[in-house]
Amino acid sequence: MTQDDVFEKLKNYFETRSAARWALGLLKPGVEIGLVIGNQIDCAIFNKDSGPCVEKREAQNPSFVFHVKPESIETLANSKSDDISEVGINIFTEIISGNIRVEIKSGLKEILSGGYFEVLKSGGQKLSSFLTTQGAMSMMKLIAFIDKMKNSRSS
Repeated sequence: MTQDDVFEKLKNYFETRSAARWALGLLKPGVEIGLVIGNQIDCAIFNKDSGPCVEKREAQNPSFVFHVKPESIETLANSKSDDISEVGINIFTEIISGNIRVEIKSGLKEILSGGYFEVLKSGGQKLSSFLTTQGAMSMMKLIAFIDKMKNSRSS
Protein backbone atom coordinates (compact mmCIF):
# COMPACT_ATOMS: atom_id res chain seq x y z
CA MET A 1 0.00 0.00 0.00
CA THR A 2 1.40 3.40 -0.98
CA GLN A 3 1.66 6.43 1.31
CA ASP A 4 -1.12 8.06 -0.74
CA ASP A 5 -3.35 5.03 -0.13
CA VAL A 6 -2.70 5.31 3.61
CA PHE A 7 -3.53 9.02 3.51
CA GLU A 8 -6.80 8.31 1.71
CA LYS A 9 -7.71 5.70 4.36
CA LEU A 10 -7.00 8.23 7.09
CA LYS A 11 -9.03 10.92 5.32
CA ASN A 12 -11.94 8.56 4.75
CA TYR A 13 -11.85 7.39 8.37
CA PHE A 14 -12.03 10.86 9.91
CA GLU A 15 -14.37 12.39 7.35
CA THR A 16 -16.95 9.58 7.10
CA ARG A 17 -17.04 7.53 10.31
CA SER A 18 -19.73 8.85 12.63
CA ALA A 19 -17.71 8.46 15.86
CA ALA A 20 -14.73 10.31 14.40
CA ARG A 21 -16.95 13.00 12.91
CA TRP A 22 -18.78 13.49 16.18
CA ALA A 23 -15.58 13.60 18.30
CA LEU A 24 -13.80 16.05 16.01
CA GLY A 25 -16.93 18.19 16.01
CA LEU A 26 -16.20 18.90 19.69
CA LEU A 27 -12.98 20.72 18.85
CA LYS A 28 -13.14 24.49 18.97
CA PRO A 29 -13.07 26.48 15.71
CA GLY A 30 -9.55 27.06 14.49
CA VAL A 31 -8.08 24.05 16.30
CA GLU A 32 -5.92 21.84 14.11
CA ILE A 33 -4.35 18.51 15.00
CA GLY A 34 -1.14 17.55 13.25
CA LEU A 35 -0.55 14.04 12.06
CA VAL A 36 2.57 12.71 10.36
CA ILE A 37 2.25 9.36 8.60
CA GLY A 38 5.44 7.31 8.52
CA ASN A 39 7.67 10.39 8.80
CA GLN A 40 6.68 11.22 5.22
CA ILE A 41 3.23 12.78 4.97
CA ASP A 42 2.14 15.80 7.00
CA CYS A 43 -1.60 16.06 7.61
CA ALA A 44 -3.85 18.60 9.26
CA ILE A 45 -7.08 17.44 10.89
CA PHE A 46 -9.61 20.10 11.78
CA ASN A 47 -13.30 20.82 11.93
CA LYS A 48 -15.19 23.17 9.66
CA ASP A 49 -18.87 23.86 9.18
CA SER A 50 -19.32 20.80 6.98
CA GLY A 51 -17.56 18.54 9.50
CA PRO A 52 -14.08 17.09 9.96
CA CYS A 53 -11.49 17.68 7.26
CA VAL A 54 -8.15 16.01 6.62
CA GLU A 55 -5.73 17.81 4.35
CA LYS A 56 -2.28 16.80 3.17
CA ARG A 57 -0.34 19.70 4.65
CA GLU A 58 1.33 20.66 7.91
CA ALA A 59 -1.10 21.68 10.65
CA GLN A 60 -1.11 25.33 11.69
CA ASN A 61 -0.32 25.84 15.39
CA PRO A 62 -1.38 22.36 16.52
CA SER A 63 -1.56 21.53 20.23
CA PHE A 64 -0.68 17.94 19.35
CA VAL A 65 1.15 16.24 16.53
CA PHE A 66 0.65 12.50 16.23
CA HIS A 67 3.48 10.62 14.53
CA VAL A 68 1.78 7.51 13.19
CA LYS A 69 3.12 4.35 11.64
CA PRO A 70 1.16 3.47 8.48
CA GLU A 71 0.06 0.15 9.96
CA SER A 72 -1.74 2.02 12.75
CA ILE A 73 -3.86 3.82 10.17
CA GLU A 74 -4.74 0.38 8.78
CA THR A 75 -5.60 -0.92 12.26
CA LEU A 76 -7.84 2.04 13.10
CA ALA A 77 -9.51 2.20 9.69
CA ASN A 78 -10.22 -1.54 9.67
CA SER A 79 -11.91 -1.46 13.08
CA LYS A 80 -15.59 -2.29 12.71
CA SER A 81 -16.60 -0.35 15.81
CA ASP A 82 -18.00 3.14 15.41
CA ASP A 83 -18.34 3.65 19.15
CA ILE A 84 -16.47 6.71 20.43
CA SER A 85 -15.12 4.86 23.48
CA GLU A 86 -13.78 2.04 21.29
CA VAL A 87 -12.15 4.53 18.92
CA GLY A 88 -10.45 6.21 21.89
CA ILE A 89 -9.29 2.90 23.33
CA ASN A 90 -7.93 1.85 19.94
CA ILE A 91 -5.98 5.11 19.60
CA PHE A 92 -4.56 4.90 23.14
CA THR A 93 -3.65 1.23 22.58
CA GLU A 94 -1.67 2.24 19.49
CA ILE A 95 0.05 4.98 21.52
CA ILE A 96 0.94 2.57 24.33
CA SER A 97 2.26 0.00 21.84
CA GLY A 98 4.59 2.63 20.35
CA ASN A 99 2.90 2.82 16.95
CA ILE A 100 1.76 6.38 17.59
CA ARG A 101 4.01 8.97 19.23
CA VAL A 102 2.36 12.07 20.65
CA GLU A 103 4.19 15.38 20.45
CA ILE A 104 2.71 18.08 22.67
CA LYS A 105 3.20 21.47 21.03
CA SER A 106 1.25 23.84 23.28
CA GLY A 107 0.62 24.60 26.90
CA LEU A 108 -2.13 23.51 29.23
CA LYS A 109 -4.24 26.62 28.55
CA GLU A 110 -4.48 25.86 24.83
CA ILE A 111 -5.19 22.19 25.48
CA LEU A 112 -7.96 23.00 27.96
CA SER A 113 -9.57 25.58 25.70
CA GLY A 114 -9.26 23.59 22.45
CA GLY A 115 -11.99 21.05 23.15
CA TYR A 116 -9.63 18.08 23.56
CA PHE A 117 -10.96 17.10 26.97
CA GLU A 118 -14.53 17.26 25.69
CA VAL A 119 -13.45 14.68 23.12
CA LEU A 120 -11.98 12.48 25.87
CA LYS A 121 -15.06 12.90 28.07
CA SER A 122 -17.27 11.83 25.17
CA GLY A 123 -15.69 8.38 25.45
CA GLY A 124 -17.68 7.88 28.64
CA GLN A 125 -17.14 5.30 31.35
CA LYS A 126 -15.62 2.69 29.04
CA LEU A 127 -12.77 4.97 27.93
CA SER A 128 -12.41 6.35 31.45
CA SER A 129 -12.03 2.82 32.85
CA PHE A 130 -9.41 1.99 30.22
CA LEU A 131 -7.44 5.15 31.02
CA THR A 132 -7.69 4.37 34.73
CA THR A 133 -6.07 0.97 34.16
CA GLN A 134 -3.27 2.85 32.38
CA GLY A 135 -2.72 5.24 35.32
CA ALA A 136 -4.58 8.27 33.91
CA MET A 137 -7.43 8.77 36.41
CA SER A 138 -7.84 12.54 36.36
CA MET A 139 -7.30 15.38 33.93
CA MET A 140 -3.92 16.22 35.46
CA LYS A 141 -2.86 12.59 35.53
CA LEU A 142 -3.96 12.28 31.91
CA ILE A 143 -1.77 15.23 30.95
CA ALA A 144 1.13 13.70 32.90
CA PHE A 145 0.42 10.34 31.22
CA ILE A 146 0.53 11.90 27.75
CA ASP A 147 3.67 13.83 28.63
CA LYS A 148 5.31 10.67 29.98
CA MET A 149 4.45 8.84 26.76
CA LYS A 150 5.82 11.74 24.75
CA ASN A 151 9.10 11.68 26.64
CA SER A 152 9.49 7.90 26.54
CA ARG A 153 8.93 7.79 22.77
CA SER A 154 11.40 10.57 21.98
CA SER A 155 14.31 8.88 23.74
